[in-house]
Amino acid sequence: MAQCKASWNRSWGVRNGILDLSRSPDATVTGVAATMANDSFERGSAVTEQIIMRILSIEEAADVLKTSHPKSFFEDMEWRYPDPVPSYFIPKDSGPKVGLARIIANTYLDRGPALLWITETGIYSSAEHMDLFVRYRRSYGESRSIADAPIHIFESDEDRDGFISLLCLGLFFYWDMETISLDRSLAMTISHDEWLEYRFAPGNEHVVFYFQKYFGWLASGKSGTGT
Repeated sequence: MAQCKASWNRSWGVRNGILDLSRSPDATVTGVAATMANDSFERGSAVTEQIIMRILSIEEAADVLKTSHPKSFFEDMEWRYPDPVPSYFIPKDSGPKVGLARIIANTYLDRGPALLWITETGIYSSAEHMDLFVRYRRSYGESRSIADAPIHIFESDEDRDGFISLLCLGLFFYWDMETISLDRSLAMTISHDEWLEYRFAPGNEHVVFYFQKYFGWLASGKSGTGT
């Protein structure tokens, strides 16, 4: 299997404005956001050119990723997992879900370009309002259906809000999603069954501490349940 030769050369970082979750109804999320905002990480500045989010078909994405199929981009790796593998439960309420979407988007884009693949929709049709998704993508000039163009690539800091918005829609609508950094140092699976799992390339074991610190609030399964 292919080894990941790229490494995380940029420091973990936070952009205060994006990570201000003080309006979240969930106190745990607010505390995580405050911790992130106060940490003294230096934010990476790898991408300065303004590039708009790209929305791609499977074939287009394979061409961009220089692989036979986007699945290979995820699977042709010797991924490492934390030991033990933590159980991260997606919160049920909308406020904590927005907070989680912000943390995920920042986790990737503070490092560099990333990809979001919506792999399955329609699981709970009563939880979906597809007109919202369709009209959002039309604002980017995209008229194809999600089946025809399920992959999104974010290459610039200017894409941050778009990444957050699509993650929010996926979380609200109970969709299956896969995310990966384009240097293939980190990947996450987001399941409609309300759990999240991450994996990392060899040499990036330091992310285990990062996830313990910023995603640990998901481990209890109680955040944002409304109980």
